Amino acid sequence: MSTRSFRRRLDRLERSINKAKEQNKDRPIKFTIDPALAKALRDDYQRSFELNCKESKNLSAAQIEEKGMLAKRIVDSVNSVRLPPDYGAKEAELDRRRLRVFDKKRMTPRARFSDAEDAEEAQLRARVLAFAQTPEGRGRQRMNDLSWELFFQEFKGQPNTPEQNNEFARLEELYPPLDLPPDPEDEKTSQMIREMREGIAG
Repeated sequence: MSTRSFRRRLDRLERSINKAKEQNKDRPIKFTIDPALAKALRDDYQRSFELNCKESKNLSAAQIEEKGMLAKRIVDSVNSVRLPPDYGAKEAELDRRRLRVFDKKRMTPRARFSDAEDAEEAQLRARVLAFAQTPEGRGRQRMNDLSWELFFQEFKGQPNTPEQNNEFARLEELYPPLDLPPDPEDEKTSQMIREMREGIAG
């Protein structure tokens, strides 16, 4: 590698680090989405999730039609949400982690939410769904999808393409890792991947 190329790489790395520092500053974000909109969005998302969990062959014609209607309504509702400029990936990730508490409770038979819990879950879900449709939200989701795509190719013994490697490197530079405490749930996934990779190497 030439000195000029090495300096360009260092410059890109420095810009990436500076951007990460700026994005990861502590930013107390306090805002409320219209409660009726948030609850309608949460309810539509939950119903859509339930339908998506069923195999397509087990869905009735009415349910298939309902899935399409819900998808459109969710998009329309998300487009009505206005996130503050300071609400970014860090805040969305913290909201996502908090949502897991409610997701687990929903899986508990006969679980009931208090009014306060119901309202909080609706706000969290609306914020997370709205962020997912921002350029950064879509970029980070694409990076996550691509990392799994590359992993499964590796698992199958298939090489990564230059296009995939270049796309991942570009996304990684645009959206550096967030400065947040380790997430136990994500660590479980990472451990599973490490064990699978060790199995491949062995």
